[in-house]
Amino acid sequence: MTTVFAPFGNTEYFFKKGYNSSLEMPSYLAETDLNGYEYSLEEGIHISDDSCEILKNESKKHGISLSVYSGKFFNSLNDCVTVAEKIGADRVIVPLGNCAVTSRKEVYNNELSKMKNALLESDNVYICPELMGLIHDLGTFEELLNLSSEDERFIPAINFPNLFSRNIGKQIDCDAAIAMFKKVEKVLGRERANKIHIYLSDVEYTNQGYKKYKDFSNDDNRFDYKPILEAVKKMRLTPFIVCRSPYNCYNEAIMLKNYYINEI
Repeated sequence: MTTVFAPFGNTEYFFKKGYNSSLEMPSYLAETDLNGYEYSLEEGIHISDDSCEILKNESKKHGISLSVYSGKFFNSLNDCVTVAEKIGADRVIVPLGNCAVTSRKEVYNNELSKMKNALLESDNVYICPELMGLIHDLGTFEELLNLSSEDERFIPAINFPNLFSRNIGKQIDCDAAIAMFKKVEKVLGRERANKIHIYLSDVEYTNQGYKKYKDFSNDDNRFDYKPILEAVKKMRLTPFIVCRSPYNCYNEAIMLKNYYINEI
């Protein structure tokens, strides 16, 4: 197994480079020496079966691992898993619901039911509940572990910028990240710990948590990705790491990979 470094979706930067479609992403990423791509369905499912087949074949050709981000509002999780199956992705990431009005227990049970039902769509796809960034969202680290322990095909998606936001700017140092990874391994076993999904990017937050992702800068309050990558390497994990930067996630995914390979 190999650690995957991937950009999230298609941003303005990608189109300014002269590309027009997600179907061109695998060849573009191969040129940049990245080995993954997260296909986003945040704005709905707008891909035909023929295009799914092309994306699947192009990804295989160029050695690109795929994941699918399901989004919250436009799709059923079952439909997202079907898309993942068609494009050859091995995982679907699930943002979790808000508990501001509904009790955490009820939201937890609703999300669990939705995730278990989605497993019926494919034998090949993992479901990855996401650590969420607003304090009223379901999706603390502990809730993520509890959900993931409900079925062997559930794997946590640890969104570290969301955790940073949820903790109102408290940095996650290497020891803290190692402790988290060790707890994943203890609860879920080494095989699933090796396959965890990780998000990295800079982020803005308020006293309620997450506000928006942003590209990395030299701001004093920026999220520090380095301890996370150091912990991954010390634990010898092989996660799927996605850069969520909203504009330049391609070059910043390369930055993450270069730090991981060359500077740790």
